[in-house]
Amino acid sequence: MSQPTHMFNLKDLRSPDLDIIQGLPHTVQSSPERKMAGVSVGTPLLLEDMVFPAFITVLAALHLGTIARRVGLQRIKLKISLPNTTGDPTFERTFRAHQNCSEFFPIFLSVLWVSAIFFHPGLASLVGVGYMFFRENYFNGYRRSPKERLPGFIGSSICLFVLVGTGLLGVLTLALRRYGNTDP
Repeated sequence: MSQPTHMFNLKDLRSPDLDIIQGLPHTVQSSPERKMAGVSVGTPLLLEDMVFPAFITVLAALHLGTIARRVGLQRIKLKISLPNTTGDPTFERTFRAHQNCSEFFPIFLSVLWVSAIFFHPGLASLVGVGYMFFRENYFNGYRRSPKERLPGFIGSSICLFVLVGTGLLGVLTLALRRYGNTDP
């Protein structure tokens, strides 16, 4: 059984023969020797590059936990016992707003990380902050009145579309470079 000509090594990510090109999406040029050795042409991501998306992920989880806590406090204030989810209209709106935020959370995390990895971690993080801002507006608006949730919903939806778009752009760009031998 023959040994591969090149084993992946973390030191490859810091190789001096990589020239980082500025711009979005961020890209890397590889030397012909690296291409012939079977080393993937793409952006080497260092752990340091993912600090902001990781921070936004933790903040978003804390935000969702805070929203859940507000549902619990509303339950106590209005004396609605578990497992009931109906009763006072204010509680029902608060509960539903939390459920909606929980339903969108995995979608947000998925597109945040795809955009951060394949497009740009800084831009994805900035849009992630915007998403959390609009989700907070959505939650507070929904607690007051279902109609007041719309500005927060529209804003957070735009943020999700931006993350989906940048993530797709980054993935397609890398796929074209890697498998189509093109450089868009």
